[in-house]
Amino acid sequence: MVEVARKRSLVLFEIGAAALLLLLAFGVVAKGVLEMHRYPSQPVVAAAFEAPAGCDYAGSKPVAQVPAACATAAYRLTKLTDLGLGAAKGDVHWYRVGDDALLLLCFEGGDACAVRGRVSGKFVRAAGVQA
Repeated sequence: MVEVARKRSLVLFEIGAAALLLLLAFGVVAKGVLEMHRYPSQPVVAAAFEAPAGCDYAGSKPVAQVPAACATAAYRLTKLTDLGLGAAKGDVHWYRVGDDALLLLCFEGGDACAVRGRVSGKFVRAAGVQA
């Protein structure tokens, strides 16, 4: 009788552990799917980008940081919903750098800003021509 109760407890524990792992795996997958689709990639027609002095950003490949000179007030993005960008939190802000929208974390007096998000090719001139 005790042996049957012990086996039943072990089976119930294994079922509970498997269910917990399944829920955790589903949560991780769901989070990844949501983040993958977080920033729609519809292009926005805009004037040509004029790089500020000291802003050396090619945009051809993802980078971990960009020069702080790229984060100028003139290119700080507002009306994020209209642009299809998620709201920035804290000290992180969206900037237009080249053809891309970059989510940057800049520190006062720093010479570089950390890239926290990127929408490549977000800005175009007209009829699909890169801005």
